[in-house]
Amino acid sequence: MRKPGKYYAKKQGGKLPCFCFDEVTSTSDAAKLIIHEGGAEEVFAVIAAEQSAGRGRMGRRFVSPRDKGIYLTLARRVAREGDYSPLGCFVSLAVCRFVEETFGVPCTLKWPNDVLSGGRKICGILPESVYGAGGERYVLVGIGVNVLTTEEDFGELADIATSALLESRKSDINLILRGNTRAALIKLGGALAVLADETAVRWLAGDAGLVREYEERLGTVGEDVEFDASDGKRRRGRAVGVTADGALTVFSDGTMYTVRWGEVVTRADEAR
Repeated sequence: MRKPGKYYAKKQGGKLPCFCFDEVTSTSDAAKLIIHEGGAEEVFAVIAAEQSAGRGRMGRRFVSPRDKGIYLTLARRVAREGDYSPLGCFVSLAVCRFVEETFGVPCTLKWPNDVLSGGRKICGILPESVYGAGGERYVLVGIGVNVLTTEEDFGELADIATSALLESRKSDINLILRGNTRAALIKLGGALAVLADETAVRWLAGDAGLVREYEERLGTVGEDVEFDASDGKRRRGRAVGVTADGALTVFSDGTMYTVRWGEVVTRADEAR
């Protein structure tokens, strides 16, 4: 992995160490490099002005143009054993709160962790884990929030993706950024990293309230969906809730299924 060029590194707000880069393949790649080199702190974030190879779930590309979004990865040391993939579900709650409070843009969630505004995706979240040189394990949560991204930037994804700019007034966004776009986006990234880590700490501590909050936000619940069942068949049913670890429960043909992986398609998706 090519080492990214760091343009500065500092603690954002004195709460959480943030390593800030001009350009990286992805912020999660950069976080892995920091961990593999040894000496990484228990919790830190990586923020970049641009990702040349940003990625989302199912191997999809995440559009990450320079100075037009918040691109960050939160990294936290965890116990060596355990499944940490559900963390991506619950961190989406922090993103919703951040986007609504910062940009005044209302959000909903599509299972498992797509943050939507106006029915289109405004943020992508990708959880994964990695082991360091000394065997320590870190959970990584990559977060990409579209802030100033335009329909031209999205290209063929314009029908399914949106940004704070497209969902609000340009004058409002300019007031928030105060003329220094890169510095403002980096600062906002630091604030979002803190919120995301607060949510991660709650989940790691077994806070059951997160499950209720997640289910209430999840627009997929109550919808007719198409999903991949554990028997390998593609089925249709009604999403009725979530489990403690963020899995979707779907009632189909008299049977309750627990969906932990794969693509869930709603009627809104089919209409596009």
